[in-house]
Amino acid sequence: MSHLTDRCGYEQAPKVVVAQESEAMGRRHVSYIAAVIGKSQSAGRPVFDNPLHTLVPMQDRPLATDAEAKALASSLRIRILRLCLDDSRTNKQIAQRLGMNPATVLHHVRKLVATGFLEAEPERIGPHGAREIPYRATRKSYRTRLEPGTLSMPMLEAFNAEFPRQHHETTYMARIGVRLSDTEYSELRNRVRALFDEYADRPPSDDSTAKPYSLFAAIHLDEGRAEPDGD
Repeated sequence: MSHLTDRCGYEQAPKVVVAQESEAMGRRHVSYIAAVIGKSQSAGRPVFDNPLHTLVPMQDRPLATDAEAKALASSLRIRILRLCLDDSRTNKQIAQRLGMNPATVLHHVRKLVATGFLEAEPERIGPHGAREIPYRATRKSYRTRLEPGTLSMPMLEAFNAEFPRQHHETTYMARIGVRLSDTEYSELRNRVRALFDEYADRPPSDDSTAKPYSLFAAIHLDEGRAEPDGD
């Protein structure tokens, strides 16, 4: 999760649970989308983009190289990582789930492999006897620190592409507007970050009924409320 930013888009509005809006005194205007939890369109177990038991403070995580930052600066590549999070998938399988040409997808897969975000597993024989190479996400993306705003638009685009167009009973959304001091803003951001880290560090459920979910949160300056009205 990079510095959080969010805007949800969908054709059919899902049932929304809205937290009560409050206006605490302070200098910083913040619109806070608390969380979006929906059924992920990638099949598998509910795990997150981070290896277990290796969480460290954001400032202590390695800063992305130029190549790593460029590899993640693509909504398509972010979606590929999510598709390969639970299970290894071949380039053909990835392309089928994305509805894209395998040759186009292979270019993105190779870039993710070259930067260590995807790992090629040993070659195997497919169901029709053809040789194929499966790929698996390394969960490196969550451990990588990027410059603020690097993933803003790619994350929004990936979210918009993956968010279910048909409402599902498990979808939960909340949105409030608050007014915070710099100290209060930092506290809120750290609390949201800690919640994500907690779930990223949680082992995947071994319950046979467990389902894959995606979580997305955002805190952003509410520019519409930040500037005073003109005369």
